[in-house]
Order: sequence, then C-alpha cells, then structure tokens
Amino acid sequence: DYIVTPKTSEIEKQKLRHNGKLFSLMREKGYRVQAADQEGYFGQESIVDKNKAFSAVTIKSENITDVGLFQTIIYPFYRIETSRNMQNVHKIVDAVNSKSFIQKTPTFTIVYLNFPHEPFLVDEYGKSIAITQADNWEDDSIYLGQYKYATKLMLNMLNNIIEKDPDSIILLQSD
Repeated sequence: DYIVTPKTSEIEKQKLRHNGKLFSLMREKGYRVQAADQEGYFGQESIVDKNKAFSAVTIKSENITDVGLFQTIIYPFYRIETSRNMQNVHKIVDAVNSKSFIQKTPTFTIVYLNFPHEPFLVDEYGKSIAITQADNWEDDSIYLGQYKYATKLMLNMLNNIIEKDPDSIILLQSD
C-alpha cells in the first residue's frame, strides 16, 4: 500500500513509521521488537543509548546549537564537530556486535543507519574528511570512500550475527 504521499506531513510520516505494520505483525507472532537506529527513527525500544535520544542534524551535520551559532557574530570562529555523527554510527555497530545482541527469546531487531548518506564524514578507512567535503557530490571518491567504509561495517555486523546465531533470518535493504 502507498500510505505516504508527497503531501503527507512529517509528523504523520513519523507516526506511521513508529506504528508500522511490520512491528505489530512481529509482536502478534510472539517476537519482542527492538531497534538499533539513529535518532529513534522507528520509535521502538532501543538497544543503543537507552537514556539519551540522538538529536536531529542537517545534511551538513549541524545540530540546533550549530545552526543558532551560525546566526551570531562568532560564526567565523565556530567549527562543527562531525565526529558525533560517526560516534552514533559506531554505537549502533558496537551494539550489534556485542555479546548481548543475540537474544534467547524470539526477537525482531531492526538496525537502521543513515550511512553512507550525507554528510560525508569519513574515507574508506574510517578516517575523518574535511567538513567542506560533507556534501561534495562532484568528487566521486568522497561518496565512494564513505560507501566502502559503510560496507566494511555492515559486513562485520553480518559476520558477527551469523557467527552468534547461524539460524537467524537477515534482510538487507537499501535505497
């Protein structure tokens, strides 16, 4: 079903995402539902930062404080700390790779990383790149480097899951 249109408000999209049919179906079938996601995207019990919500950021990794400070006279001296985005990505990867990730009871876990999307933060080795390159689509190597690093993280997570629970069912999706 197409339940979202270009006219659907962001608030309505969020409600639909948090109350998706997949979550209720899995619960009906006896599964515990949990998420390892950024910014509480799916609104489910989280295995990452249970006591702290991630804050929203712009495409260039700016949070509300950054945006506000850019409107003041100190903006020429203010630098954005992009490493916080990678910390969030690594928290999810670390949670999936942890010993406690595999549950003894039937569990449906949705893992969501908004990565390797913009902002581009790292090269193929996970080393930080300049913030000026955060939205550089002209140089193919910028996106490709972050894509390669994201692929390494994903393969590592998949290998850990398969090793710990060889009977698990894994679905991979990407836009």
